[in-house]
Amino acid sequence: MKIILRSLFFVFALTFSVSLVSCKQDTKEKVQEAGEAVVEEAQEAAEAAGQAVEEAGEAAERAWDAKVPGTDFHATGTVKCWMDKDSSGSECPFGVVRRENGTADVHVTKSDGRTRVIYFQEGKAVGYDESQADPGEFTATQQEDTWIIFIGEERYELFEAIIYGG
Repeated sequence: MKIILRSLFFVFALTFSVSLVSCKQDTKEKVQEAGEAVVEEAQEAAEAAGQAVEEAGEAAERAWDAKVPGTDFHATGTVKCWMDKDSSGSECPFGVVRRENGTADVHVTKSDGRTRVIYFQEGKAVGYDESQADPGEFTATQQEDTWIIFIGEERYELFEAIIYGG
């Protein structure tokens, strides 16, 4: 009877050990599968994030390049202008082509229909579309957020937002 009990105990212990090993193996496989799933999800999330960053960059480029429909200008509007020292101020239409770092060309349509282009570099007025017919010198001073431009007797007041947007 002792031999039978020992045999039964041995069979029971062996069965229990096999069961534990099997259970451990199952758990190990499940943990490995879960880890692989987490890595795969993290890779997919990283790819999605990279795609989102790329799309945001493209949208920012399109926003910078956004033009007023039907024109080559990034913005249009009116500015205060005087054609000579004796005239009263009026509103002159403008269009602006902006580039990076405060570089811009502001095209102002004068009351006689001709266009005057005022050039900005790094946010500062630096010149205009000078021709031999233009009388006088170019001066530009900034008062707070407004540029006061004189070209001979012509005077233009341009807000800094025209150059940078805003």
